[in-house]
Amino acid sequence: MKKHSAYISVIEILAFLSGALIVLAITWVFYSKVINKTKNIPEIQAPHNAEYLKPLPTFEDYEKAAEQGSTDAQYILGLINYKDQNYTEAATQYRKAAEKGNAKAQYALGNRYYEGKGVEQSYEEAFKYYKKAAEQGHAQAQFNLGCMYGRGEGVKKNHFEAIQWISKAAEQGNADALELMKNFSKAR
Repeated sequence: MKKHSAYISVIEILAFLSGALIVLAITWVFYSKVINKTKNIPEIQAPHNAEYLKPLPTFEDYEKAAEQGSTDAQYILGLINYKDQNYTEAATQYRKAAEKGNAKAQYALGNRYYEGKGVEQSYEEAFKYYKKAAEQGHAQAQFNLGCMYGRGEGVKKNHFEAIQWISKAAEQGNADALELMKNFSKAR
């Protein structure tokens, strides 16, 4: 009986090894037919101009650029300060850029005067800065200017001017102006 159990053990081992050989053979076939073919696929190449790999500017980078007179950096510092609820510093940065003709900063400074955040509230000053930005084609400033003309805020009420400025904003696709023009058309 012991001889038979030894033969059974040898048979079991051979069966196990043959199963392992089958698995090994299947793996080899899979590798040679499928995996090995992927070696011919070229690697994804980065574009020659790898600008996207440069690190984003830091707050200090914006401060340095603002000190050197960059109106875009001054405007961005204004945005950062406004987000941090440092409204006075935001208005200061916006003013620096606005005085040099930056339309986005003029619009933002107009908002600060309209709301009275970081500066003393003044519709006249808000109107002044919205108008500067609007004349440079800033659509939201055009809309706000039109609304101020329509309500007589910071300027004598003038419906003709209100329609003119709101129409200019609508021509640029400003959503607020388009909605107002749509509602105006329905009311007629």
